[in-house]
Amino acid sequence: MRILSRLYIATALLVPGLLQAGDARFSIEKEDGGVVIKVGGQVFTRYHELYQNKPILHPVNGPTGKPMTRPLGEGDHSHHSSLWFTHGNVNGTDFWHLKGLIEHQEYLQMSASSSEAILKTKAAWIDPDKKVLGSEIRTMVFGADEGIRWMDIECVFRAEQDVTFGRTKEGSFGARVWPAITVDKGGTIINSRGDADKNAWGKPPIAEGSSAGARWKWLTVMRLSTRPEALASNWR
Repeated sequence: MRILSRLYIATALLVPGLLQAGDARFSIEKEDGGVVIKVGGQVFTRYHELYQNKPILHPVNGPTGKPMTRPLGEGDHSHHSSLWFTHGNVNGTDFWHLKGLIEHQEYLQMSASSSEAILKTKAAWIDPDKKVLGSEIRTMVFGADEGIRWMDIECVFRAEQDVTFGRTKEGSFGARVWPAITVDKGGTIINSRGDADKNAWGKPPIAEGSSAGARWKWLTVMRLSTRPEALASNWR
């Protein structure tokens, strides 16, 4: 099974301190418990090998340097951990609600250039009986340009036995945005069908985005999927 999503983090306004075109100097560094990805000397994101029951990306900083995902452990649904990939029913195990373990095993690639950084990892999906259901190869490509940062994230799951990803609303590629971007706080959600705000809830479009203005200078998060029918992750 292969899932590919692209996450864009952009701003519609040019502000002092934004990354300028041609200045996308990436670095990727191993640190205790994970990896930090920087662009132009500023933290883009950190890969955590384990948070709760899974690897995550946190923080995820936009082109102005502001965090675009919620602080860990805050608010309701504390299992919504910044940027993550799990599923609510894998052979009956609810990884989404922390019942199984996605165990980071190794780094397959860590590279950086003037135009992008690449992080490739391997993890095992383990049920509560310590049975390995399969392995996941995750390839994360980080890029930036003037006023925009983006990630391409590809997750390839290879089963070790017969595995069924059951139908559920709990999964699979999750991004818990900063509270100021939510509809309740004045943000806007719109998808590729033109559905907005509450009308976009729970729908699996090809492209979907969330934005907020005011002090956030119209920062926008957008998620694209090459296979929206496969384990679609919907705005909730």
